[in-house]
Amino acid sequence: METLDQTNTLFSQKSIDSMKTAGTWMKFISILFLIFSLFMLWNTFRTLFLIPIAGFISLAVTGVFIYTNIQLLGMGISVNNMDVNSKSIDSFFAKCKNYFMTWGIVLIIYLVLLIIAFLTGLSDTAFILKQFM
Repeated sequence: METLDQTNTLFSQKSIDSMKTAGTWMKFISILFLIFSLFMLWNTFRTLFLIPIAGFISLAVTGVFIYTNIQLLGMGISVNNMDVNSKSIDSFFAKCKNYFMTWGIVLIIYLVLLIIAFLTGLSDTAFILKQFM
């Protein structure tokens, strides 16, 4: 097991270097996804005027996507500024918590909607089959 350096009792220098490398990738991915988000937002506004309900759903999805990418960018910036200061470490983990919590909630909502769609499809199929029997 690697020993911790004298200036930081939380992380070794190797782990801080690894997190800084990951921070660069976090910033790259978030900037790339923010560019994709602009295209999504443009299509969302087009959809909003053509099919309002689909536009509102798309707007909500795009909003969550933009929010999580801003969180990811903040995490990357926090990691690259990380030093032995506990505030920079706290900032990183606070952003990390928000990022994963947001995606966790989105996935739970998605799974609930998927189950509802599946059950609705089953009941519709049973209704159709019952008519033919």
